Amino acid sequence: MIRMLYIVESPFNERDYVRFGVEVFINEGFTVEIWDISKILFSDIYESLVPADSMLIDCLVQFKKKKDIVNALYGLGDNTFIINLVKYRIETLFIFKVISEKNIPYSQNRFFPNLSEIYPANQRNFEFFLSRLSNFSIRNLISKLLITKRITNLLKIKPATYVFAGGAKSLLKGPLIDSTTERLFIHTLDYDIYLNQSKGKAISNNSIVFLDEYHPFHPDNYRANIHVTTPEEYYPTLCTFFDYLESKTGFNVIIAAHPRSHYDDITDYFDGRKVIRGETNELIRDSNFIIAHSSFSINFAVLYKKPIIFIITDEFKESIYERYVKYLAIYFGKASINISEKEIDIDLEKELSMDIPSYNKFKHNFIKIDGTPDLPVWEVISKKIKSSHGLMSS
Repeated sequence: MIRMLYIVESPFNERDYVRFGVEVFINEGFTVEIWDISKILFSDIYESLVPADSMLIDCLVQFKKKKDIVNALYGLGDNTFIINLVKYRIETLFIFKVISEKNIPYSQNRFFPNLSEIYPANQRNFEFFLSRLSNFSIRNLISKLLITKRITNLLKIKPATYVFAGGAKSLLKGPLIDSTTERLFIHTLDYDIYLNQSKGKAISNNSIVFLDEYHPFHPDNYRANIHVTTPEEYYPTLCTFFDYLESKTGFNVIIAAHPRSHYDDITDYFDGRKVIRGETNELIRDSNFIIAHSSFSINFAVLYKKPIIFIITDEFKESIYERYVKYLAIYFGKASINISEKEIDIDLEKELSMDIPSYNKFKHNFIKIDGTPDLPVWEVISKKIKSSHGLMSS
């Protein structure tokens, strides 16, 4: 029997259980385990990372000490495959060293859009330089040098067996990917949700959906110690804009809450508007149009061919978030709108127009390559692993 081991660096939740295909592997006869190392990596901010739908199940192990997971890795048998959901960096190097010593096959997973590809070619290197400059520190510099491909090879870190990817522009480079790594294009995890729920019962009518990013409180901001927006300025600015759109269209704004948000536990930041978590696909499917910054959930807007209004606030200015929104809007033939401006007068006919070729191009580049099968991601992966040499179940 094949042992399917997930190694994760964020507190595990109900959404992860579904989107990472745990049930699929159990039903296919795999022995499934989930090893969570978030308490090792982020002990000082762990509580801020725990999602509202956190999950404790029998196959989940939460490690608190590095030596415990190292010993557990050394105890793995030859029938193990690792779904690696841990970023390769100096703090996680010990994981990859043991995996390499044990010669355990593992995957790199590139299901999410590589948004750097939205930048014009002549701008991409400049944006890369700016992002590195904004995060510069001696520690970060040393970390980057230690995980270059050359150092990775010197440390005898084993490259990934597979890289599982979404669209044509998935990020297929990196120190853990080389010529021996098999590339398998499937589609994004969002496309699985789209396949399963594209024809479900409507949950809203005549609505505008805002793709919330939990901006002031996002766990990634705590990890990186980057805080661009403040709740005191960000949310009132959003609500003023929502008031404007509701008055102009007669539609209600519904908040598609970020999956790791905790809006039930904090202040009513959206002035009484509906805040719904875990149903983003359905909300977008049933909406009239979308408001977004640069959320990956625009995947659903692309799949359902929904108009998108791209917005920023004054707090975004001169940050990487401003540039992401700017170039994402340009990709779709739009301009980002600064909703902090006192006099907002949007030409809705223009903003709600859609350049369908851009939508089709985005789908191909970042969601699903044309012609790949409409099968669930983890079914494809399960079959691939079962058929791999040395991993056939007895």
